Amino acid sequence: MDQRVGDVPGQAVLPIHVFVDGKDRVQCVRTAGIGEDDRTAVEQLLMSL
Repeated sequence: MDQRVGDVPGQAVLPIHVFVDGKDRVQCVRTAGIGEDDRTAVEQLLMSL
């Protein structure tokens, strides 16, 4: 069973970013992750710094 917290699935990929307003109300939740398919792009990004 997939548990949810609001609109975020319980099995959400890390990292999870929660954006709140000045009254500490959640305005936006974003989940993301990188996988092996992203390795080349991440390496290129880091090498460009």
